Amino acid sequence: MFINDEYLFIYSLYIMAKGQQKLNKKKVKDSIPGSYGIISDIARKCGVTRKAIYDFLIKNPDIQQLVEDERDMLIEDSESELIKHIHEGNFKAIRFVLSTIGSKKGYVSKQELVHSGESVNFQFVGSDNNYPDTKDKKRIINK
Repeated sequence: MFINDEYLFIYSLYIMAKGQQKLNKKKVKDSIPGSYGIISDIARKCGVTRKAIYDFLIKNPDIQQLVEDERDMLIEDSESELIKHIHEGNFKAIRFVLSTIGSKKGYVSKQELVHSGESVNFQFVGSDNNYPDTKDKKRIINK
């Protein structure tokens, strides 16, 4: 398979050096499977530049949807592999899931603060030793 990929790469460089090939829906459609939606792979298979593919996709939203579907397959395959690692007890995989998907249930490594743009009053209570610049035991900061 490596020889085929190498041959395809060299051949696509040769074609691009001769000039851009014309794109059509069938050619682009046929190059999408197995590309995982990576535009440079699709372009290489078609013998054109990435820009040519991007321009083609803008004009052909139905083909653009096929590229997005191919990318979704990569994500779904990755999720399946992640689940396998979780079932094997892989701590890093478990931690990743808890810190991303599990964040809604409080599994976070850091707290997120969402600010609405309104003034917020903070009140810190401590001794004079903690706040040498104040004489009061309470310090209020307005932001």
